[in-house]
Amino acid sequence: MSNQPLETIYVDLTFPDGYLKENRKVVSGKQSILTTIDEYSRASWKIGISQKHRTSTILLNWKEMTEKQFRYRNYKVHTIVCDNGKESTHLTKQQELRRYRVVNPPPY
Repeated sequence: MSNQPLETIYVDLTFPDGYLKENRKVVSGKQSILTTIDEYSRASWKIGISQKHRTSTILLNWKEMTEKQFRYRNYKVHTIVCDNGKESTHLTKQQELRRYRVVNPPPY
């Protein structure tokens, strides 16, 4: 259980084909959506991604931007929780993300 915002972040990458076809103007050129949820505040962010291999770069950019917004309170990301999808194994291998605790919990 988190004691402050950004301490634990849940991350999931989804491929909503129906959503993308219906809302092409909103997320044109994006193949997937990166969803991040803060455990403490339940705030969520959705980011369109055009190439799956850019997930870790986009996640790091989101982390830096969000930590800047909370800098007056000194809130930092400590743990990133992913599902056991292929994209989460890609995140754990990224050098930039190794200094954070990346967790892949069991599905049940």
